[in-house]
Amino acid sequence: MIKEIKLTTKAENDLENIREYLIGYEPYFDKLMDRINNYLKIIKYNPEIGKVGRRLGTREFFVYKTNYIIVYRVKQDTIEILKILHTSMQY
Repeated sequence: MIKEIKLTTKAENDLENIREYLIGYEPYFDKLMDRINNYLKIIKYNPEIGKVGRRLGTREFFVYKTNYIIVYRVKQDTIEILKILHTSMQY
């Protein structure tokens, strides 16, 4: 069963913070967003692909050729994107 992807407010804020941080580097930001969106599609079709997360009930999927991790939780009908964070950050 293919589950729906839902971004939490925190994940949406993370994307906005990334955009603000990369003002002036739009080509890099556009490539990064394309890559993140592609990885969200991968998670949608294969929710167990990420490794077991640092927090109970979560999974983490490293976005290749970036320094970002998608942190998510698989629920019965949805996949909840909790955070999109730089590897230098803690959650």
